[in-house]
Amino acid sequence: MPKELLLAIAGGAASAVLWIVLPVTSPLPLFAVGLGLGLANVLAAGATALVMALLVGGTTAVLYAGLGLVLPTIILVRQALLARPDADGNLEWYPPGMLAIWLAGIGTVLIVIALTLAATQSPAGAEAWVRQTLAAGLRQFGVFDEAGVALAVDIMAPLAPGITVGSWLIMLTLNGALAQALLVKNRKNLRPPADLAMFRLPAWGPAIVAVPAVVGFAAGGDLGYAARNLMVAGLVPFFLMGVALVHVLSRGWPGRGVALGLFYLLLLVFGWPMSLLLMGLGLLEHWFNWRGRQAGPPST
Repeated sequence: MPKELLLAIAGGAASAVLWIVLPVTSPLPLFAVGLGLGLANVLAAGATALVMALLVGGTTAVLYAGLGLVLPTIILVRQALLARPDADGNLEWYPPGMLAIWLAGIGTVLIVIALTLAATQSPAGAEAWVRQTLAAGLRQFGVFDEAGVALAVDIMAPLAPGITVGSWLIMLTLNGALAQALLVKNRKNLRPPADLAMFRLPAWGPAIVAVPAVVGFAAGGDLGYAARNLMVAGLVPFFLMGVALVHVLSRGWPGRGVALGLFYLLLLVFGWPMSLLLMGLGLLEHWFNWRGRQAGPPST
């Protein structure tokens, strides 16, 4: 058996194990296989992960692992490895901004599938099922009385699917970026490292937020609920734009490494409030292009 195939199988097995014990890191081995060994090998790794999921958890585990882990990783690897020669004969790689759009598209599909399944579980619709599920989970903790449970559900339920999927999209991105960084360090990368100063979304990028936002606030029922949550998935590329802005604007700062470490610590501690701030900065950056005015050598 070829060495690369053995590595792919090992990567898929590692991803399956991590999916069980530490899900947030489970995409890392698949991204490492794909970005270091190519599409055919990440397909083999993904198949290995699904077989292991089937053996351990049955068809339900395969569904979750396939839709949440294997398929998104394969799609992103496939797009990331696309390249074509430019006018000078140099390879022009698939733009990082379009990878972010694909990421939002994956989130859109996951939310639609989740809410469609939720709607079949409750006669009152998808939002009612989400509320019932959140309430049941909160009661199990035994921390809140019924009034507290009702208040928490009212706060969480309106955007719970979007925030859940959006958080996973960000985890996918971090795992992909870490895999690429490790491959670059060891000179095993197929795609060259990206300069964050060159991260751009297409001009029509804000439409993936604006369209579901308009529908979400104009429509009622499950359509409006789904649209409001799709808006959250559409904001993820602008979160990445906000992160890129922080990296570029911090060039030349004394103690930049410490400052970026503190930035990521704040992001970890404050989670979605910090993420929403970065999404807002990303939207503003899309229009005002502050990075284009920032002088300094290429850096990450």
